[in-house]
Amino acid sequence: MFRRLLDEAFGHDSYGADDTRRILLEYNVIADKAHEALHQTPYEDRAIVLKSDGTLIGAVGFAPCLAPFGRLRSFRGAAHRSPEVGLFWALLPEHWGKGYATEAARAMVSYAFDGLELGRIVATTENDNVRSIAVMKRLGMTIERNPSDEPHWFQTVGVLVNTAT
Repeated sequence: MFRRLLDEAFGHDSYGADDTRRILLEYNVIADKAHEALHQTPYEDRAIVLKSDGTLIGAVGFAPCLAPFGRLRSFRGAAHRSPEVGLFWALLPEHWGKGYATEAARAMVSYAFDGLELGRIVATTENDNVRSIAVMKRLGMTIERNPSDEPHWFQTVGVLVNTAT
């Protein structure tokens, strides 16, 4: 398995209807160029593909995460809503349980800490998403529970601190 940016050549077959595909791809190309001009790392998906034949099976990446982190034990003293770098992964169901999400997420953690020199990354999910929580644990994330059930995607939070910074 390897990851690469969803680009015009690869992404064209990965989106839905032709118009939607074209609009999303044009946006991604423009956003990438803007980030590059500003010397900023783009927030975008990386494809998770099978090594054997290049079939797209999912995505992994970073996304801005503005959430009520101040509710959590490890964020005490932080603003109620603070911005963090969120790590996400998503796989087609037929590829669950094969280690692909963990492998892809580990590569992104390495990139976040070694390449981007980030101090911390987070991942969020619902309390009943046991597979994502298991990935968080395999990454070495500290698992915290939001004392409130809202928002639903912020019920369980994985926190990973870069000990090298």
